[in-house]
Amino acid sequence: AVTWMEPVRTMLRLLAAFSFDLDALQAECLVGQTPARSYGIRQLVAPGAGLYMTLVIYWRKLQNPSTNFIHETVNAVGAAYQAFFVSIVVSILLPFVCYSHPGGIGASMTSQPSVMCFNNGTHVIMLAVGALSLLVSVFPFLALVNYAVWTYKRASADSSKAVRHLSLFRFLFFRFKPEAYYYSLVALTRSLLICLVPVIARDAAAVQLASMVVIFQGFLLIQLYTQPWRSDFANLTDALLACLLVL
Repeated sequence: AVTWMEPVRTMLRLLAAFSFDLDALQAECLVGQTPARSYGIRQLVAPGAGLYMTLVIYWRKLQNPSTNFIHETVNAVGAAYQAFFVSIVVSILLPFVCYSHPGGIGASMTSQPSVMCFNNGTHVIMLAVGALSLLVSVFPFLALVNYAVWTYKRASADSSKAVRHLSLFRFLFFRFKPEAYYYSLVALTRSLLICLVPVIARDAAAVQLASMVVIFQGFLLIQLYTQPWRSDFANLTDALLACLLVL
């Protein structure tokens, strides 16, 4: 293993923490060191954060009755899920990412090499927890985003509905031009495809690399064509970051 020097070591630890890596947070004494338990606790972070924000907003509603509880909750939790979408999905998909042993005899989890894939009770439990987490955390959020985007034009036809729709889902629309109202869904689709690459193209580094390039380049073309961000600087920055990631 490579021994990183500061400040790279701290930066890598922070990145691991953003993916809800409990080892990076040195929480072994609290949750235990078993892979299944650690993974299970890890999947409670996102729903727990959403519940915490909901309770905080409810408390604010009690203090200030004029607070729109539903709108504020949807925007707060939605913005958090949008910001950490990649981290949430990557964390959930950990049991689905395996590598084959030399000679094709079995496979192990990439993140937990001691756990054998598909023929180990621990791995089966982790797969079940991962599937449940997808149903609880990821799919409802994607469904909400799809609903907000696909009903945007219909809501915009009525001024009263348009105000309510934009207020309820402002975390999706406020950063983009009105004609690019759908771009949050495009960005989430790109993030989801990137997360799925190591799951689908297991043990094929060349295929993974080629898939990543195709995804980044394809969505870069969409971004350059639509220019979705409200400022030219944001459009330029998004394009440059995509190019740098490809390089």
